[in-house]
Amino acid sequence: FFEVKSGAQSTYQIDYQDSVCEGNPVNFVVNYNGDGPFDISYKVNGTVTNLVNQIGTSTFSAVAGVSGPIKFYGFFDRGRQCAITDTTSLPILVGQRPTGVISGIDTICEGKPGQIFINLTGTGPFTVDLDVNGGTQSFPNLKKGLNTIIVSPTVTSNYTILRIVDSFKPFGCEAINMSGN
Repeated sequence: FFEVKSGAQSTYQIDYQDSVCEGNPVNFVVNYNGDGPFDISYKVNGTVTNLVNQIGTSTFSAVAGVSGPIKFYGFFDRGRQCAITDTTSLPILVGQRPTGVISGIDTICEGKPGQIFINLTGTGPFTVDLDVNGGTQSFPNLKKGLNTIIVSPTVTSNYTILRIVDSFKPFGCEAINMSGN
């Protein structure tokens, strides 16, 4: 006696965010119809094949490095022992984290203004938060490249970059603890 079972083909649909900041995970929501658990294979920018084994939930994450597609190659329903070969390519835009270096004049005379220079890379305009002697001062709308900020401290002050947020869409990418003071 030999029996062949026939069942409905497993199906899936992937929803995802199409932009993310460098180093952050891209979250995928897999809506599937099947018995599960499921194996999914994919590549990021055509490099090494990644495999997510035996997911029983509908959400998984992949860390994005540089802009490019995440390409799905296969979906396997372990419960039904059915495979779907796929070549779905999902474009992902990855925003690089902003960078910044702060510098300035070491000594100014009491009551006189001084200059701080902040050199920024990323997608401008930027908001930069500086630590000034333990307090925070925020400077919005700074441009990419060299920015000059006029300061008039009443006491000896140290300026350190706490945080930089750029204008990468649909949200800003953020960097913390940058160099210089």
